[in-house]
Amino acid sequence: MKTTMKQLQVFTSIARNGSLKMAAEERFITQPAASMSLSELEKQLGEKLFDRVGRQLELNSLGRTLLPKALDVLERVKEIEEIAQHVEADVTGTLKVSASSTIGNYLIPRVIGCFVRQHPASRLLLDVGNTEHVVKELLHFNVDMGLIEGFCEHPHIDVTPWFPDRMVIVASPDHPLAKIKAPTAEDIFRSQWILRERGSGTRDVFERALGGQAHRLSVFLELGHAEAIKQAVEAGLGISCMSVHVLKRSLREGATVEIPTPFWNLRRMFCLLVHKKKYQTRIFKEFARFACASPLQMPIHISQISGCTRYNGGADI
Repeated sequence: MKTTMKQLQVFTSIARNGSLKMAAEERFITQPAASMSLSELEKQLGEKLFDRVGRQLELNSLGRTLLPKALDVLERVKEIEEIAQHVEADVTGTLKVSASSTIGNYLIPRVIGCFVRQHPASRLLLDVGNTEHVVKELLHFNVDMGLIEGFCEHPHIDVTPWFPDRMVIVASPDHPLAKIKAPTAEDIFRSQWILRERGSGTRDVFERALGGQAHRLSVFLELGHAEAIKQAVEAGLGISCMSVHVLKRSLREGATVEIPTPFWNLRRMFCLLVHKKKYQTRIFKEFARFACASPLQMPIHISQISGCTRYNGGADI
């Protein structure tokens, strides 16, 4: 008995959803049919692929080894089918991108929009969460590409610097700190803070920049969205540290003011993440190349991605 495409499709759907029922719904087949397909595949391999944990099915060691290989096969076959349907060789297919909040809400949507206009046969899906969420989605093969503003040192993920960002500490114009011409670190530590939640790349980078002094911060609020933090800062509820991309309009219109911090390095690098075992489809490579050369972007360094040329243009932040 040979392994079939259907078996691999059912297997990857179960791995993605952790449930036979949800996998069957995703594949538009009955639950017994999904169960039979999985049983046949496990019989061929001579071992189970999942452990049952409560009502969930979780990949075991063999299942985790098989998953990237099964996805690789399915994606290669899909590419062949798309090439056969589009002889003119336009970029086709679906690319799933997971981006952390600042990138996902303020930067990458414009790039995605321009790419899809140039390649109307393509489809891009954007998932937005914090850095921790992006890494998790990549590790579970739920997305093809990740874009983060924090740190990732996982051994299964390749990290490529994308382009630089600058974070700034901001307050409302009426905040006492805004009245001080050259505030000290002590002045800033004494202020009331509004920060992103734990697991956020912005928070992680900021706390590292403080050089082990993060415990001195008086955190009044923890909010899960940059817009909510910006509104709270504008209302005078506290100060925060955020990307200039979030604050451009607010700073320009005077709703917030930047607090100078020459004693801290608040620059960082946005990064592109790829699972080392993830097959890079044509649409992946084309989108990576497009993101490199896009005039909407600032300096981008993504040359480690296959087929991508280095772009050094753009203004400093």
